Amino acid sequence: MYDNIQNEMFNGFIHNSDFEVMQFTGLKDKKRKEIYEGDIVILHPALEEDTMREGGRRYVVEYNAPYWMLASEAGAFSRSQGGKGWWENQIEVIGNIYENLELLK
Repeated sequence: MYDNIQNEMFNGFIHNSDFEVMQFTGLKDKKRKEIYEGDIVILHPALEEDTMREGGRRYVVEYNAPYWMLASEAGAFSRSQGGKGWWENQIEVIGNIYENLELLK
């Protein structure tokens, strides 16, 4: 039944190898750009005393229920519980893993 609903709603789009469907986080970055799972982002330090200061390290946005997480080669940490303001003030989307994977190198 689910496959029938999916096919009717999306007309086969979801299973199209030419496209990658990305999940919207419901959040926006510091430039008001929508943030999606798979986006590559830069974490900007907010305050001098900020213990999460990363100096512009690049991360990939991932979902690990119930939180959105920022993942890097060094590991991942969850900040969606930190509130919408944290994402809107410190995160900047610079690309995504499907079109700009070279940004992680």
